[in-house]
Amino acid sequence: MPECRAPERVPYRSIFAWAVGGVGAGYALMSINALALPIYNIALGVDAVKLGWALSLPRIIDTFFDTWIGWRSDNTHSRWGRRRPYIIAGAVPLAVLTVLLWIPPSRSGPQVLFWYFLLVSILYYLAFSVCTVPQTALGYELSVDYNERTRIMAWASAIALVGGLGGPWLYRLTLLPAFGGNEVIGVRWVGGLLAIVIFCTCIAPGIFCRERYAVAASRPIGLVDSIRLTAANRPFRILVLANVLTVVVTCMVSPCLYYVDIFEICGGKAKASVVLGWVGTAQVLAAFAGVPFNAWLARLYGKRAAALICTGVTALGYGLYTVTLTPLHPYYQIASAFVVGWGIQGIWVMCGSMTADICDHDELATGARREAVYGAALGICSKAGLAIAAMASGYIVHLAGYRENGQVVPEVMARMRHIFIWSQVIGLGVCGLVFSLYPLSRGKVAEIRAQLDARHAAAGE
Repeated sequence: MPECRAPERVPYRSIFAWAVGGVGAGYALMSINALALPIYNIALGVDAVKLGWALSLPRIIDTFFDTWIGWRSDNTHSRWGRRRPYIIAGAVPLAVLTVLLWIPPSRSGPQVLFWYFLLVSILYYLAFSVCTVPQTALGYELSVDYNERTRIMAWASAIALVGGLGGPWLYRLTLLPAFGGNEVIGVRWVGGLLAIVIFCTCIAPGIFCRERYAVAASRPIGLVDSIRLTAANRPFRILVLANVLTVVVTCMVSPCLYYVDIFEICGGKAKASVVLGWVGTAQVLAAFAGVPFNAWLARLYGKRAAALICTGVTALGYGLYTVTLTPLHPYYQIASAFVVGWGIQGIWVMCGSMTADICDHDELATGARREAVYGAALGICSKAGLAIAAMASGYIVHLAGYRENGQVVPEVMARMRHIFIWSQVIGLGVCGLVFSLYPLSRGKVAEIRAQLDARHAAAGE
């Protein structure tokens, strides 16, 4: 039996200092996901399929860069630590590129707009990686306790969610009367505001956090070997597959809700932007409300069972859209969003907490602390999922029958509605099957931790 450890309790101030970075990272991703299609496709007329490629290619390129940044961070030895220099260095260009992303040359044709969006997006995601890959690793290092890791991820998620309450309203902000109701003008001002928020929050962990393994002594592992060892880790492969499936099935068809609300449920951009704002807010508030419950589930039943329950709740929420997505009562869909938010927050919390456990499993096998590589690998696979989803989203819009500047008929919106609902319900069912294969139980993690503690004690660490 492994020796019992005294439970570790990380101070809230440390969790908050790290989690603030998640607010900026959330806005960086949320803004491009929320505004790309409404601005570049609906307002500026860029072809949806081309825009899907422009959304996916930068993430594909970024996957290679993420690996290198994670490896460099793990092997950096400086008086400022392994993570903080990168966090600070990445925050500045990320803020500048946020401004550039939302000042498109609107008088240019769709072809120029496509290339502008693609090139700026590539640089945008590279800066995002420099800042966020080490920031994610910093969070995995905050605790070595099984339950405390879930608490950290849960409350960090809650802080990021509350900080990100403005995200669902970004599109509505671009349509304010102050901008003449012209979203192309409005998005320039919104982009400037986003840049300030992203800079101030993303740089915070680099300034205020301290590192547990700032000068960790471990045997160096080359980049190729590091990739090979990470890919060979079975618990991580299972977690990655579940994570990617969740990302793909929920993001691939999420833009369909914009089209259905604008052209069918609400009958116009102005009302749809308000409804979608409240839908997003309800999802965020539900995610916040679900934090203590989902953390309690993990403490009571373990992380695998908690992930399965949260996946089921998320699927239920999407299924409820069959009832709540109706032109007679546009705001009914808020109820579905609330259930989705409650469940999906738990999925991401469990993925983060499980990854921290996997880093212990990896150290036992390799003798190295490689949080940044694992964080980068999980991020890479999530981005690959987002790339697949973004590319597919343009084809799905066309498959449903929507054409830029064309007449929108009820049959097109009906197809979009069914695609939006049932692809997510079925896909999340598959995700649940994958989560059921995850092997690191509470007892197994305790055994691993005991062996690591004995090893560290023998080495005088």
